[in-house]
Amino acid sequence: MNEIFRNVVVDISDQPMVSAQVCVLPIEGRFRVQSVDESFHNWSGLAARGAYCLSNSLPENATASVSAVEASKNNEYCWTVQLTNCDNRCLILLANILSGQTFQEQASLEGMSSEKLWCKRISIGPPSATANTKRYDFRVLNRFAEDMYPDFTRIIRPKVSFEGTGTVGSFRRMSVQFQTDSAEARFEMLAELADLWSKVVQNGFPNTIEELYDGNCFIDGVTVDLFDGYTLEVKVDEFGGSESAWNPLINVLATIRNEIARIRIY
Repeated sequence: MNEIFRNVVVDISDQPMVSAQVCVLPIEGRFRVQSVDESFHNWSGLAARGAYCLSNSLPENATASVSAVEASKNNEYCWTVQLTNCDNRCLILLANILSGQTFQEQASLEGMSSEKLWCKRISIGPPSATANTKRYDFRVLNRFAEDMYPDFTRIIRPKVSFEGTGTVGSFRRMSVQFQTDSAEARFEMLAELADLWSKVVQNGFPNTIEELYDGNCFIDGVTVDLFDGYTLEVKVDEFGGSESAWNPLINVLATIRNEIARIRIY
C-alpha cells in the first residue's frame, strides 16, 4: 500500500518559505490542477485566520499565503507558500489533504496502483537545502503521531476541555460557550469558519497511512447550531482521524478568546 505514496515527501524546517510541487499527468492536467489549487487556497485561507499558529504565540499574528500556480516542464505545477509565525507541521496536514484528494479520487473496484495515478509526485519543503530539516517520507511512514500535527495555542488552553473521543466515524460536537448572550451575533462567523475548517480537515488528520489510503480519516457533515443565547455548537456527523483535527478550529476561536468562557469537545 505504501508504494502508492512512494513519491510523497515533506521536509520540515524552521524557514518560513516553502515550495510545494505537484506533478500532474498531461491527460487530465488542467482540470486536476484547478482542483488541487482550490485545496491549497482552502488550506491557506484557514491559515490566514491563525489556524496553524505556534503554540506559544497569538493566533492573530500567524498567517500564510499561496502564490499563483506556475507550470514548468514535464507537467509539473508549483505553488509557493509563505508562512508567518506558523507551526511548520501544518505542511504535513497539507500533504495529507493533497494525498487524500489525489489518491482516493483514483480508487476503483480493481484497486489502485501507482502506475494509474494522475498525480505522480507531491514534494513539500524549503526552496533550498538547509541543515535544520526533518524528512517525512510517506513511503516508509505508517503512523501519524499526535506531535506530527500543529497543537493549539496555550493562550486559550485553560478554557478548552476534551471530554471523550468516541469511536472512529462517530458523531462529535464542539460546544462554544460565550461569557455574554452573544451566541446569535457570532453564529454567521462560526458557521463560515466551520465550513472552511470542514473542507481542510476532511482527509487532513489520519492516525495511520492506512486511514489516509482507505478514507477512514474522513470528517464530514459539519453544521453549526444555536444551542441557547450563550452557546453555539459545531456538530460533526462523521468524525474520523486524529483528535488534532480540532486544533485549527480552536486556534481561530482563540482570536476572540476574550468573549469565550469555555470550549468543550465531546
